[in-house]
Formats: sequence, C-alpha cells, structure tokens
Amino acid sequence: MTREQNVDLTPFNTLALPGKAARYQKITAAEQLTVTDLATEKRFILGGGSNLVLAGDFDGLVLHMAIPGKRLLSEDSEAFYIEAGAGENWHDFVQWTLQQGWPGLENLSLI
Repeated sequence: MTREQNVDLTPFNTLALPGKAARYQKITAAEQLTVTDLATEKRFILGGGSNLVLAGDFDGLVLHMAIPGKRLLSEDSEAFYIEAGAGENWHDFVQWTLQQGWPGLENLSLI
C-alpha cells in the first residue's frame, strides 16, 4: 500500500480549491481498506470531488476512492439491482444504466 505525503488536492475537487493532504492514498480495490491502521488514523474519504469545498489543508490521511466497475447483479419485476465501484463517475454511471435500458436514475443525472 503506497501512501504519498503532502499531496496537493487541487486537481481532486471540481472547484479547484487549494488544499494539501498530509497523507494520501488512492484506493483502487476494496481490499486496501482492510488495513487495521485505517481505524485509528484521522482520515477523510474523497470521491469525485464535486460538492466539496476544501477549507485548507487536511492533517490526516485522505483516502481517494477510485474503485472501478459496474454491473447488473439481478433484476425482478420491481427493479434492476446494480453494483458500482466507489470510483465510478456518477453522471457516466447514470448514462450507462440508460444505455443498458435500465431506467430509474435519469432524474439524478448531473448531480
């Protein structure tokens, strides 16, 4: 598990606000989250960076979720059950569901 030190967070938020993480780790697989020291360290979970206003530097560990993947788990007469990785772009995910012919999320596009 590679952790970087003193990482600029500007490219990771859509408002391009300045801020640095004392420690940073990009998470690309759920297994990376089972490390026991994550439970005791001050941390911040970062997704795609939208709806995020950085108030400056973060003196802790930023876990940047970048887990890819999306798939249909099952469907029934009521719903489609879809799994998406924590790194999937929301708008792209909604568009993908519509391209597959699975309606229901279209009103949540671009949020």
